[in-house]
Amino acid sequence: MQDEARVVARLDEWASLIATLDKQMNALESIVGRGESSLSVAVMDLQSSYTDVVAELVGDRWGLLDWYYMQNELGRKGATRQARGWKKPRRVKSSLQLARLIGAY
Repeated sequence: MQDEARVVARLDEWASLIATLDKQMNALESIVGRGESSLSVAVMDLQSSYTDVVAELVGDRWGLLDWYYMQNELGRKGATRQARGWKKPRRVKSSLQLARLIGAY
């Protein structure tokens, strides 16, 4: 895996952009309503493609970025995950903890 500080910086940038896109999408939906508009599909595709690229760059071959975003709400839930080398599951609430999870898989 790359230098941990570089991975954390990349993950911080990724999480910030994903959160910004979510916020903008919520604002748009408050104006035009919820639904699968062309714009909402385009934003979701952008998020997915960007996540795939960042996952490749940080060495995530297990879908951990998707898990961190979708199920752990970018760390807000503080969900736990266990890597092969860990004796027990650990909370993942930050980019640093996510980087360490990726590195331990």
